[in-house]
Amino acid sequence: MLPPGSFRIFRITALSLAVGLLWPVAADGAEAARWAPQGHVAEEIARLLEEGRTDEARELLETLPDEKRNSYEAHHLYGLLALAEKDFEKAKTHFVHALEKQPKAFVTAFNLTLLYRAGGEFNKGLELMSPFLSSPELTDRQKAEAHELTASLYELSGSPRQAAEHLYAALQLCPEEERYYYSLGAHLLGHLAFA
Repeated sequence: MLPPGSFRIFRITALSLAVGLLWPVAADGAEAARWAPQGHVAEEIARLLEEGRTDEARELLETLPDEKRNSYEAHHLYGLLALAEKDFEKAKTHFVHALEKQPKAFVTAFNLTLLYRAGGEFNKGLELMSPFLSSPELTDRQKAEAHELTASLYELSGSPRQAAEHLYAALQLCPEEERYYYSLGAHLLGHLAFA
């Protein structure tokens, strides 16, 4: 079972596919005409998943050419589809395959870390998020989200001090995000009250 709020992240990551995943639509006959207005197959699949139309997303994924079926994008999308269908083990498998092909794929690593957290595999999640905490390729907002997820892993594994450090790092990266103030404050108050 995924913790509350995880599907909020899933929705965000499904939409993030529209920003840059990417194989162009095949230019043959009816398929080209069918997808021409939407642009990219990945964008259409992300939209279908966002709308909860998993059967249609699966059908579209199955139309991928053979050379694309084992790509990073295909595994990422199959992982998102498995998440939508609540098949968490299959989602893990696809996200792992996707990361084997693109180890620096933050969105995929974030989703896999959420699955590790939900399954109590905190050390795997911490190991997976570690390179993203200071990656120059990520925006400050993405690094802050990596710190926030890392804080939750530390909190759940019984390391409140490390959790507070990562919440503080998230706050430093994105001081305009009020939720980091609330998270850090609630975390500190909770540990002071129950210490």
